[in-house]
Amino acid sequence: MSDDAILTFIPWVRRGVGRALAQGADVDGVPQSGGGELEASVQVGSSSAKRVMRLRGPESVIGLSPNQVVRMTPPEGTTDFETTGFAAVELLSPELPWAFTPAAPSGDRLLPWLVLVVVEVREGILVGPMPGARLPVLSVDDVARELPTLREAWAWAHVQAQVPLVPDLGAAIDATPEGFVARLLAPRLLEPSTAYLACLVPAFEQGRRAGLGLATDPTDVSTLAWGASGPATLPVYHQWSFRTASADGDFEDLAKRLVARALDPRSGAHALDIGSPGSDRLPRQPGLTIDFVGALKAPDLRPRPWPKRHRDAYQRDLGALLEEGLSPRGGKAKPARYDPRVDDPVVAPPTYGALAAGETQLPAPDSGRWLADANLDPAKRSAAGLGAEVVRIHQERLAAAAWDQLATLKGVNGLLNRSRLALEVGRRMKGRVDALDDGALLQLSRPAHARVRGAGMDVTVRGRLASSPLTGLTSAAFSRSVRPGSSVSRALSRSSAPSMAPTRVAAALTTRFIAEPAALGAFASYTVPHGAVLAGAEDAARPARGAAVRAVKARGRAAPRVAGAATAAGAPGPRDEAGPRRPPRQDRAGGARAPRSRPAGSGLACARRSALPSASGGTRTSRPPCSERRSSRSPRTRSSRGSIRSSSSPASVRCRPTAWPSPASTTRSSRRSSSA
Repeated sequence: MSDDAILTFIPWVRRGVGRALAQGADVDGVPQSGGGELEASVQVGSSSAKRVMRLRGPESVIGLSPNQVVRMTPPEGTTDFETTGFAAVELLSPELPWAFTPAAPSGDRLLPWLVLVVVEVREGILVGPMPGARLPVLSVDDVARELPTLREAWAWAHVQAQVPLVPDLGAAIDATPEGFVARLLAPRLLEPSTAYLACLVPAFEQGRRAGLGLATDPTDVSTLAWGASGPATLPVYHQWSFRTASADGDFEDLAKRLVARALDPRSGAHALDIGSPGSDRLPRQPGLTIDFVGALKAPDLRPRPWPKRHRDAYQRDLGALLEEGLSPRGGKAKPARYDPRVDDPVVAPPTYGALAAGETQLPAPDSGRWLADANLDPAKRSAAGLGAEVVRIHQERLAAAAWDQLATLKGVNGLLNRSRLALEVGRRMKGRVDALDDGALLQLSRPAHARVRGAGMDVTVRGRLASSPLTGLTSAAFSRSVRPGSSVSRALSRSSAPSMAPTRVAAALTTRFIAEPAALGAFASYTVPHGAVLAGAEDAARPARGAAVRAVKARGRAAPRVAGAATAAGAPGPRDEAGPRRPPRQDRAGGARAPRSRPAGSGLACARRSALPSASGGTRTSRPPCSERRSSRSPRTRSSRGSIRSSSSPASVRCRPTAWPSPASTTRSSRRSSSA
């Protein structure tokens, strides 16, 4: 058996600074007065400083995490627990039961700071809240009847290790913490058909007072939570209930029903005749018998001896006969010319277990291997033959069961193949992802940003991007605007730059923005209300734009994006009220055309807007009502560069046609020649 299968039980485990405690416990592992203190010293050069520190004890514990309880015996709600068993609880941290015990161990004895008790559910036993208590409270009317002796609690706590303790206990816990578990037992004999309540409670008085919300004294380390008699009130860290079985039927009860009786000294042995084996290849000795011993036999049974001379000859000849049936007589090499009389195996007695063991040669009789014992000992060979006979009797049913088991193998192999494919695809994808730059990786991982937390970050990647200028580049709107087939994609398809291909535009822009945010930020346009006139000096143009945007947004107006803005201080916009009115349109007959009326509900507001503050401290006017706007239009001309220019404003003040409210009127104006 390997070392991994061996269980090791350790009386106590303590880690950390608690191992440096010098005050030892008494013979029962109970701390003595003055315990829990540790002297620490710091030396710098030739000077040193010492200080006495008190470690946290049971008075510091006001609760236990439910994650620490990994197993309860019996489980919660059990109704048929055997009366011969003990209730137990297993804790995740192996050092937890002794972490707050304010003393050094006395040999293999150290009292845990919490214990498991089992009380009967009856009148006089209460569990529930109590005013001022931080935990549920267990009230016991008779300690001598319900609770164990606390000075013996060291014997009911231990650590179970399922791994080798190499090179030492601490290293083994650090390497394989899942191989250790702390276990607390409740030393109470259970009665049949009885309901019980198991509770984790403190073992020290100061721990009891802390759980009840009372004042504590850290210097009192030796007083226990209850005495030998009287009532007790204890806080409960963890609890569960169970019930014992109604009748005895466990192994102990069945063993007690057994009645010993005298047996014949030959009980369990049967005579086996090996004097006439039935083959001329084996030695004959008529009348020779040995004992065939069964599984149940008399304690003082002495099998008949097998003469050594006959045994050696029998096993030698039987081994040679079995060897001929295991392999062809011509050897393992393929013969040049097949001869069945030479190359076929001899029809010999079966070699039991050779096929399962993968052996083509029988071990020596004295090798001690099971294959030799099962085939060369007549008694054991007879037992193997009986087992083979059972298989032959039920071979059809066994073969059908094997085929049923094989049917599930196809699904298992398919799962393994898909797992291998996923692993290989993952390896290839990892290599390709590792080669991506930051921008491409950020765009590729966009769907997972809300679920990924970066190293050293207390928020997800999506939350981090939301507070950075990159949030727009990782939005769904940006992805739609640069997807294949969009206007940006079509424009890039006509570009000669291969690095800005449509399929890589999002990654390229993101990478460029990460490297040079200021350079790309210079291309950003500001959102201003339609028709607003920005005034102010060139150095004040940028704050004025921001002020206009904030003012219009505060009034609840829509703010479409304008690609250009006024660049001269105080210049009137293309729709300023101060410009002359444009001449009325002429119909084809030469008469004046009546102005068109706009239908109600068209979406354009006709109410007068209030004046907005400008960057220079004055005011700038917004769009007037539709009636006034028609009467105050100034003549417009179209420049050679395609922008609409107001005849009453400087040539430097321009606004793109998209800034006008009616694209239809702008189109009509661009199609005909304009007059001064």
